[in-house]
Amino acid sequence: MKFEGRGSSGVSGVEKVDVFVQNNSTLNISGHDANQCWTANSYSIDKTSKVVFSQTNAQSKITGNSTFYVKGLLTKENSGAKASIAMNEGAHIIVDGGTISSASYAVGGVIDVVNGGKFIASDTTRVTDLGGDFTGVNYYGTRTEVNVKNSTFDIAGTVNVGLRANATTNKDAILTLDGATAKVGKDLNIGWNTASYSDDNPNSGKGFVYVKGNTKLEVAGNINVSYQATAGTRNTSTGVLNIDSNASVKATNINIGSQGSMYITLNGNEEQINTSINNAGTLSVAANASLSAGDYSIALNGLTNSADATVKAYGGTINGNIFTAFGFQNITLDSAESVSVVDNGRVAVDGGTVTMAFNTDSALVNGVSDVTSSLSQAVGSDFAKMSAYEFDVVIDSGDTVVLSFYVGDSTLTTDNFSIFHKADGGQWGKANDISNVSYDGEYLSFVVSSFSSYGYAAVPEPSTYAVILGALALGFVVYRRRR
Repeated sequence: MKFEGRGSSGVSGVEKVDVFVQNNSTLNISGHDANQCWTANSYSIDKTSKVVFSQTNAQSKITGNSTFYVKGLLTKENSGAKASIAMNEGAHIIVDGGTISSASYAVGGVIDVVNGGKFIASDTTRVTDLGGDFTGVNYYGTRTEVNVKNSTFDIAGTVNVGLRANATTNKDAILTLDGATAKVGKDLNIGWNTASYSDDNPNSGKGFVYVKGNTKLEVAGNINVSYQATAGTRNTSTGVLNIDSNASVKATNINIGSQGSMYITLNGNEEQINTSINNAGTLSVAANASLSAGDYSIALNGLTNSADATVKAYGGTINGNIFTAFGFQNITLDSAESVSVVDNGRVAVDGGTVTMAFNTDSALVNGVSDVTSSLSQAVGSDFAKMSAYEFDVVIDSGDTVVLSFYVGDSTLTTDNFSIFHKADGGQWGKANDISNVSYDGEYLSFVVSSFSSYGYAAVPEPSTYAVILGALALGFVVYRRRR
């Protein structure tokens, strides 16, 4: 079967259609325009089928508001030039146990690779916050995501996350590797600049890479966080690299630029960060909630901080490449016990039901109370797991804390959790004041800068989130009426 695409010059009167490629079938998409636009509303590709893009020149664009659902094989072929797949705003590819393969990608929508799927490229992959980005083409900004869960991410060339962000849009580019086998054949650049912007029109985009679950990320070259190209004129972009406690990274070097940041939840394995770190930005290291007191190497091959670098420790201190994790001070749940915290100390409630790892010179913990029933009344109780706590904790402005709740269910992942916050005298709502959320199979952890009440609900099915949000909205309306 041959499906002809629409060229970039446009063809009037072409209606969008749905294309289904069933088992044991092959769909060949061919064209001769350098910028073919495949305009079907959706493509559904079964497990034993494949779609082959074949064209004289190499750039194929998947336009906005179209979806590819891939269970088989989606490949990009050509006759001579390097084949590529580009996605613009609104486009979505779902690779469910199948394979998507091309020489290169410019991603401007969303790609979800799940259930053993494979995302493969033999050249450069750009997770860009412009939409599919080509020379001479300036697409509108769009939040861009590539999510690889329990699947393979294998790029032979360079991976750029956050490329040429439009200064007026400030959209995020996000690569999430969760339980993934991930390899990058050259460099991984996170939040990077190009020579195309002058000082009065800077790169203001943000690039994020989250290495979660038991992901093993291997980068043959360097990981550059907030990277400025050699010919770049100004770099005001932000690059962020987060490494969860069960994940590991291997690279030649990790270079953190002045506008970049890296956050590590340390698990005590010296090969967790199997490289050296050169920090000219912000490096944060947090003790895993299960980490015993003691001294641990941060990076296997050493850590170097520039004179202007910032280093933050949660639950311990950093001296050179050594993180010294402190032991816990213990208090009892629902009691009037108070403990004073100094120099980034750690506090455990009931031996570890809740833990706190501080980044502060001093703090005062006056008590922690169980308020799960309050959260249940607000959002319901039909969840796999649920807990909530009220905190009487005094910290200075600007100080932060890693708050960890013991869940103890290895079948759940970070995506299964919804986290809630209730300010003093307020109502429960989705927490929007937290960062660095992670779940390691035992503890759900996140960073907070203020206290009062926090809780979580574990939701195995994504559809249940709508129920939670509906309950919260109803509760807010009732609360306003009462006032």
